[in-house]
Amino acid sequence: MYLKKIGLIGLILTSSLCAKTTDFDNKIIQTEQHMISENPNFTLKRISIANKKVIDSRWTQYRFDLKLQRKGSKEIISTNMLIFTDGEYQTNTLMNIKTGQRLDAIANNAYNKARRAKERAKRNVFEKSFKLNPKYYNKEHLIQGNMDAKNKIVIVSDPLCIACIHSVPRILDEVKNKKDYAVFYYQFPLAGLHPTSPTIAKAIEYLKQKGGKNIEQRVLMANFDNKYDVYKTRDNHVALEVFNQTFNTKIKLSDLKDINISEDMKIGKDIRLNGTPTILFNGSLFQAREKLQKSLQNSLYL
Repeated sequence: MYLKKIGLIGLILTSSLCAKTTDFDNKIIQTEQHMISENPNFTLKRISIANKKVIDSRWTQYRFDLKLQRKGSKEIISTNMLIFTDGEYQTNTLMNIKTGQRLDAIANNAYNKARRAKERAKRNVFEKSFKLNPKYYNKEHLIQGNMDAKNKIVIVSDPLCIACIHSVPRILDEVKNKKDYAVFYYQFPLAGLHPTSPTIAKAIEYLKQKGGKNIEQRVLMANFDNKYDVYKTRDNHVALEVFNQTFNTKIKLSDLKDINISEDMKIGKDIRLNGTPTILFNGSLFQAREKLQKSLQNSLYL
């Protein structure tokens, strides 16, 4: 009956198996379908065997590719799952009692390493051909230097990003007295990582509109993570209180309701942002940090 509930879908092996689905493979897939169907939070949209590996005379390792839909949402989640089976039982963890090695950890580490290498290669292809649209060199986002400077640095940063705290102020300090460098700053708060970062980003913009100077750099150097938990705190009043203490201001959440940072965040789509800080040097993403360091005669450590 459970097969009727979720449908006989995704029973085709991927090309990595180079073989047709066996009856036993189908049985394993059906077992997984049944287990997933019992989870009230997700609906299974697709399941397929991505890889199958014989461990020994008894155990076989299966890796599944899954597409799940969260109940009450249109979001489709792509993920993978590893199981081991001896034909009668199955488990997600298998340990070699002689060596203490967890075979699932070894398999997952190898898989993730290969996946990251594949993603990095794909990203390199994109970065090598990418050239930033000159529209992003504008006065609204110029935070240091002159518009007509020969070398243009674009920084895309989350105001609560820990990595940004170490690198962005260092860049600004290194080039502040160099006439041939201009720095353009775009805010890209990662709300999924730092829930209050959009509020901090809006507070920065609000203060800039009131004539505040070097606000982005001052926020990063203040390191708000030392003043409240920027990863877990969801109360924007807490975040804004820390901001006000830092700048001796009295900004209220109601002051920020008309502040729009969506224009800043459009750059993220263009550069296919995958983390902050993202640095571009003279319109290039590819090895931008290395090129910047070379331009500065390796005086800047990023």
